[in-house]
Amino acid sequence: MKKFDYIFLSLAKDVEKTIPIFLDFINKISKNHRVLVCIGEDGSKDNTLEIINKYKRKLNNLIIIKTDKINKINNRIQKIAAGRQILKDYIIKNKFYAKFVVITDLDDVLKNGLNIKSFKQALHILQINKNKIFGISAKSKPYYYDMLNLKIPNLYNFNIYKIQCEKNFDFYNKRKKYIYDYQFKISKMKDLLTISSFNGFCIYFFDDYKNSNYISKNKKKIIPEHLYFNNNIYKKSKKFILMSNAIILNTPQEHFPYNYFLHFVFKKIINFIKYNAIK
Repeated sequence: MKKFDYIFLSLAKDVEKTIPIFLDFINKISKNHRVLVCIGEDGSKDNTLEIINKYKRKLNNLIIIKTDKINKINNRIQKIAAGRQILKDYIIKNKFYAKFVVITDLDDVLKNGLNIKSFKQALHILQINKNKIFGISAKSKPYYYDMLNLKIPNLYNFNIYKIQCEKNFDFYNKRKKYIYDYQFKISKMKDLLTISSFNGFCIYFFDDYKNSNYISKNKKKIIPEHLYFNNNIYKKSKKFILMSNAIILNTPQEHFPYNYFLHFVFKKIINFIKYNAIK
C-alpha cells in the first residue's frame, strides 16, 4: 500500500487558463506533505496537456490518466460520472491510500485561487467533526452554483436535472423557483449539513470515499454524479457533508442566477453566440 497525506482527483479538458492555479497550489503543499495527484485528461484542444506535463517534471507524484473513452457517452452527466469513476478505480486498484481524498474541478471555479490556510482550516473542521460528517465542500462567490448535486435535509431536495431538461413554456419560472431563488438564499447562509454538496471542491475521508461509486446501476435514470455518490455514503454512514464557508471559490459566469426572464434570455443568446463563434 502506497500512503499519502492527500490524494487529489480531477478531470481536465481545455482548462489552460486555470489549471496552473491548481498545480501551483499542489507544488506549495507538496513541500510539507506527501501528495498524490491524478488528473484525467480528456483530449484537450488547448495547452492543458502541455501544462500538466511541464509541472509533472517537478511534481514527483502527478499521474496523467487518459479518459478519452468517456467521449463515447452522449449524456454529459453520465460522461463525467464515468470519468470520475475511472480515477477512483485507479487509486483503489493501485492500492493508494491517504486519510483524505480531494475532488476538485479545474475550470473557472479556481479563478480566484486556492488558499492553503483555508484548505487546512477545512481539514481541521472535518477532523474535529468526524463522527458527524464524511466530507466538507466549498461555497462560492458571489453565488452558490452547484444546485444539481445539492441535497439538504428539510430545505432542498428537488430533481434539478429534470427541471433543467424541461423545454415547456413555464421553464423559466420553474428554474427561478427551484434554482435561482435558492442560489441567492444559500449564498447568504452559514455552514450547512448536507446529504450531498460539491460546488467544485470537496474533501472526503478516504475510508468513506472508497465505499461509494459514481455510476448508477439504473442506466435509464440519470442522476448527477456527486448526488449519487454522496447519497450512497450517507445511507451507509448516516453522516453528512458540511457545506462550509471555509473554502470560497469563484462562481462560473454560466452559473449565475437570473432575476428576470429577459435577463435569462439575453444571457442565453450571448452564450449561444460565443459558443458557436468558438466552434
